[in-house]
Amino acid sequence: DVSPRFQCDIETLITAVAPYTGDRISLGIVPNWHGLFPLTDYPDFLSSYPEYEVLLHGYYHERRKGWGPASILSSHSDEMNGITQENIDTFLQAGQDLLQSALGRTAPGFLPPAWQGGGHPHEVFWQKKFKYIVGHSSLIGQSGIELPLCTWSWGAGQSDMMGYLGDYYGKIRSLLPDSPIHVIALHPQQASNRFLSRALSLLEKLSLEGFEAQVFENLLI
Repeated sequence: DVSPRFQCDIETLITAVAPYTGDRISLGIVPNWHGLFPLTDYPDFLSSYPEYEVLLHGYYHERRKGWGPASILSSHSDEMNGITQENIDTFLQAGQDLLQSALGRTAPGFLPPAWQGGGHPHEVFWQKKFKYIVGHSSLIGQSGIELPLCTWSWGAGQSDMMGYLGDYYGKIRSLLPDSPIHVIALHPQQASNRFLSRALSLLEKLSLEGFEAQVFENLLI
Protein backbone atom coordinates (compact mmCIF):
# COMPACT_ATOMS: atom_id res chain seq x y z
CA ASP A 1 0.00 0.00 0.00
CA VAL A 2 2.63 2.51 -1.07
CA SER A 3 1.04 5.93 -0.66
CA PRO A 4 1.98 9.25 0.93
CA ARG A 5 -0.57 8.29 3.58
CA PHE A 6 1.91 5.72 4.93
CA GLN A 7 5.27 7.31 4.10
CA CYS A 8 6.83 6.86 7.55
CA ASP A 9 5.68 3.25 7.82
CA ILE A 10 6.99 2.45 4.34
CA GLU A 11 10.39 3.89 5.15
CA THR A 12 10.48 1.80 8.34
CA LEU A 13 9.70 -1.38 6.42
CA ILE A 14 12.23 -0.73 3.65
CA THR A 15 14.95 0.00 6.21
CA ALA A 16 14.11 -3.23 8.06
CA VAL A 17 14.18 -5.57 5.04
CA ALA A 18 16.99 -3.94 3.04
CA PRO A 19 19.77 -5.97 4.73
CA TYR A 20 18.18 -9.09 3.23
CA THR A 21 16.90 -7.74 -0.09
CA GLY A 22 19.09 -4.82 -1.12
CA ASP A 23 17.21 -2.85 -3.77
CA ARG A 24 15.25 -5.92 -4.92
CA ILE A 25 11.99 -4.65 -3.51
CA SER A 26 8.64 -4.40 -5.27
CA LEU A 27 6.34 -1.50 -4.41
CA GLY A 28 2.57 -1.86 -4.72
CA ILE A 29 1.73 1.78 -5.44
CA VAL A 30 -1.76 3.17 -4.81
CA PRO A 31 -2.24 6.24 -7.06
CA ASN A 32 -4.90 7.89 -4.89
CA TRP A 33 -5.42 6.12 -1.58
CA HIS A 34 -9.11 6.38 -0.59
CA GLY A 35 -9.38 9.42 -2.89
CA LEU A 36 -7.43 11.51 -0.36
CA PHE A 37 -3.78 11.18 -1.37
CA PRO A 38 -3.29 11.60 -5.15
CA LEU A 39 0.36 11.09 -6.02
CA THR A 40 0.46 14.26 -8.09
CA ASP A 41 -0.10 16.28 -4.88
CA TYR A 42 3.11 14.81 -3.42
CA PRO A 43 5.72 15.26 -6.17
CA ASP A 44 8.66 14.31 -3.97
CA PHE A 45 7.16 11.14 -2.51
CA LEU A 46 8.13 8.57 -5.15
CA SER A 47 11.50 10.21 -5.81
CA SER A 48 12.64 8.48 -2.62
CA TYR A 49 12.24 5.07 -4.27
CA PRO A 50 13.71 5.35 -7.78
CA GLU A 51 15.39 1.95 -7.89
CA TYR A 52 12.52 -0.32 -6.91
CA GLU A 53 10.12 -2.35 -9.03
CA VAL A 54 6.77 -0.58 -9.50
CA LEU A 55 3.43 -2.42 -9.37
CA LEU A 56 0.07 -0.70 -9.81
CA HIS A 57 -1.91 -1.63 -6.70
CA GLY A 58 -5.44 -0.60 -7.61
CA TYR A 59 -6.37 3.07 -7.71
CA TYR A 60 -8.12 3.97 -4.45
CA HIS A 61 -7.40 0.68 -2.61
CA GLU A 62 -11.03 0.87 -1.55
CA ARG A 63 -14.09 -0.90 -2.88
CA ARG A 64 -16.57 1.77 -3.94
CA LYS A 65 -19.41 -0.33 -5.28
CA GLY A 66 -21.09 -3.28 -3.58
CA TRP A 67 -19.65 -5.55 -0.94
CA GLY A 68 -18.97 -9.21 -0.22
CA PRO A 69 -17.10 -11.55 2.14
CA ALA A 70 -13.73 -10.24 0.95
CA SER A 71 -14.89 -6.70 1.72
CA ILE A 72 -15.56 -7.62 5.33
CA LEU A 73 -12.28 -9.49 5.77
CA SER A 74 -10.19 -6.76 4.14
CA SER A 75 -11.94 -3.64 5.48
CA HIS A 76 -13.33 -2.94 1.99
CA SER A 77 -9.94 -3.07 0.31
CA ASP A 78 -11.15 -5.51 -2.38
CA GLU A 79 -11.37 -2.70 -4.92
CA MET A 80 -11.35 -4.87 -8.05
CA ASN A 81 -14.52 -6.71 -6.97
CA GLY A 82 -16.38 -3.42 -7.34
CA ILE A 83 -15.06 -2.64 -10.83
CA THR A 84 -17.36 -3.71 -13.67
CA GLN A 85 -16.27 -5.12 -17.00
CA GLU A 86 -17.56 -1.93 -18.60
CA ASN A 87 -15.22 0.39 -16.72
CA ILE A 88 -12.14 -1.77 -16.11
CA ASP A 89 -10.33 -0.15 -19.07
CA THR A 90 -10.90 3.34 -17.70
CA PHE A 91 -9.88 2.24 -14.21
CA LEU A 92 -6.54 0.74 -15.32
CA GLN A 93 -5.76 3.63 -17.65
CA ALA A 94 -6.40 6.18 -14.90
CA GLY A 95 -3.95 4.38 -12.62
CA GLN A 96 -1.26 4.21 -15.27
CA ASP A 97 -1.78 7.86 -16.22
CA LEU A 98 -1.39 9.03 -12.63
CA LEU A 99 1.77 6.95 -12.23
CA GLN A 100 3.14 8.43 -15.45
CA SER A 101 2.46 11.95 -14.18
CA ALA A 102 3.93 11.34 -10.73
CA LEU A 103 6.79 8.99 -11.53
CA GLY A 104 7.56 9.52 -15.20
CA ARG A 105 6.81 5.88 -16.04
CA THR A 106 3.99 3.38 -15.89
CA ALA A 107 3.90 0.10 -13.96
CA PRO A 108 4.90 -3.13 -15.73
CA GLY A 109 2.97 -5.23 -13.22
CA PHE A 110 -0.43 -5.23 -11.52
CA LEU A 111 -1.03 -6.27 -7.90
CA PRO A 112 -4.75 -6.54 -7.03
CA PRO A 113 -5.70 -4.96 -3.70
CA ALA A 114 -6.57 -7.57 -1.08
CA TRP A 115 -5.45 -10.20 -3.63
CA GLN A 116 -8.87 -9.88 -5.31
CA GLY A 117 -8.70 -9.66 -9.11
CA GLY A 118 -12.44 -9.24 -9.59
CA GLY A 119 -12.63 -11.99 -12.21
CA HIS A 120 -11.42 -9.71 -14.99
CA PRO A 121 -9.80 -11.48 -17.98
CA HIS A 122 -6.03 -11.22 -18.24
CA GLU A 123 -6.30 -9.80 -21.74
CA VAL A 124 -7.65 -6.54 -20.29
CA PHE A 125 -4.39 -6.05 -18.42
CA TRP A 126 -2.20 -6.94 -21.39
CA GLN A 127 -4.05 -4.34 -23.47
CA LYS A 128 -3.00 -1.70 -20.93
CA LYS A 129 0.66 -2.66 -21.37
CA PHE A 130 1.00 -4.69 -18.17
CA LYS A 131 3.51 -7.51 -18.55
CA TYR A 132 2.46 -9.56 -15.53
CA ILE A 133 -0.10 -9.92 -12.74
CA VAL A 134 0.96 -10.77 -9.20
CA GLY A 135 -1.64 -12.97 -7.54
CA HIS A 136 -1.66 -14.56 -4.11
CA SER A 137 -0.75 -18.02 -5.40
CA SER A 138 0.78 -17.37 -8.82
CA LEU A 139 2.69 -14.91 -10.97
CA ILE A 140 1.11 -14.71 -14.42
CA GLY A 141 3.10 -13.34 -17.35
CA GLN A 142 1.78 -11.94 -20.61
CA SER A 143 3.81 -14.59 -22.44
CA GLY A 144 1.71 -17.33 -20.84
CA ILE A 145 4.18 -18.27 -18.11
CA GLU A 146 2.61 -18.97 -14.73
CA LEU A 147 4.83 -19.47 -11.69
CA PRO A 148 3.60 -20.78 -8.32
CA LEU A 149 3.99 -18.43 -5.36
CA CYS A 150 4.07 -19.02 -1.63
CA THR A 151 2.81 -15.72 -0.25
CA TRP A 152 3.47 -14.80 3.35
CA SER A 153 1.10 -11.93 4.14
CA TRP A 154 0.21 -10.60 7.55
CA GLY A 155 -1.94 -7.63 6.58
CA ALA A 156 -5.05 -8.88 4.80
CA GLY A 157 -7.29 -7.32 7.46
CA GLN A 158 -7.27 -5.16 10.55
CA SER A 159 -7.23 -7.93 13.17
CA ASP A 160 -4.34 -9.99 14.47
CA MET A 161 -6.34 -13.10 13.58
CA MET A 162 -5.91 -12.35 9.87
CA GLY A 163 -2.19 -11.97 10.45
CA TYR A 164 -1.97 -15.37 12.12
CA LEU A 165 -4.02 -16.95 9.34
CA GLY A 166 -1.68 -15.44 6.75
CA ASP A 167 1.31 -16.80 8.63
CA TYR A 168 -0.28 -20.27 8.87
CA TYR A 169 -1.09 -20.25 5.16
CA GLY A 170 2.54 -19.49 4.30
CA LYS A 171 3.78 -22.36 6.44
CA ILE A 172 1.36 -24.85 4.89
CA ARG A 173 1.93 -23.62 1.33
CA SER A 174 5.70 -23.88 1.71
CA LEU A 175 5.37 -27.62 2.40
CA LEU A 176 3.74 -28.40 -0.95
CA PRO A 177 5.93 -30.13 -3.54
CA ASP A 178 5.80 -27.63 -6.41
CA SER A 179 8.81 -25.59 -5.17
CA PRO A 180 7.01 -22.25 -4.94
CA ILE A 181 8.69 -18.88 -4.92
CA HIS A 182 8.42 -17.24 -1.50
CA VAL A 183 6.80 -13.80 -1.47
CA ILE A 184 7.12 -11.66 1.65
CA ALA A 185 4.20 -9.21 1.45
CA LEU A 186 4.38 -6.39 3.97
CA HIS A 187 1.70 -3.78 4.57
CA PRO A 188 2.11 -0.44 6.38
CA GLN A 189 0.56 -1.75 9.60
CA GLN A 190 3.43 -4.23 9.95
CA ALA A 191 5.75 -1.32 10.69
CA SER A 192 4.24 -1.10 14.16
CA ASN A 193 2.92 -4.55 15.01
CA ARG A 194 4.27 -7.95 16.04
CA PHE A 195 4.36 -9.43 12.54
CA LEU A 196 7.36 -7.46 11.30
CA SER A 197 9.62 -9.55 13.53
CA ARG A 198 8.08 -12.70 12.01
CA ALA A 199 8.78 -11.42 8.52
CA LEU A 200 12.39 -10.56 9.36
CA SER A 201 12.94 -13.97 10.95
CA LEU A 202 11.59 -15.59 7.80
CA LEU A 203 13.85 -13.48 5.59
CA GLU A 204 16.86 -14.48 7.69
CA LYS A 205 15.87 -18.16 7.53
CA LEU A 206 15.43 -18.09 3.75
CA SER A 207 18.73 -16.28 3.34
CA LEU A 208 20.55 -18.93 5.38
CA GLU A 209 18.92 -21.62 3.24
CA GLY A 210 20.39 -20.06 0.12
CA PHE A 211 17.41 -18.16 -1.23
CA GLU A 212 18.11 -14.82 -2.93
CA ALA A 213 15.77 -11.86 -3.20
CA GLN A 214 14.44 -10.98 -6.63
CA VAL A 215 11.79 -8.76 -8.20
CA PHE A 216 8.85 -10.24 -10.08
CA GLU A 217 9.77 -9.04 -13.54
CA ASN A 218 13.13 -10.79 -13.42
CA LEU A 219 11.49 -14.09 -12.52
CA LEU A 220 9.83 -14.11 -15.91
CA ILE A 221 13.00 -13.59 -17.94
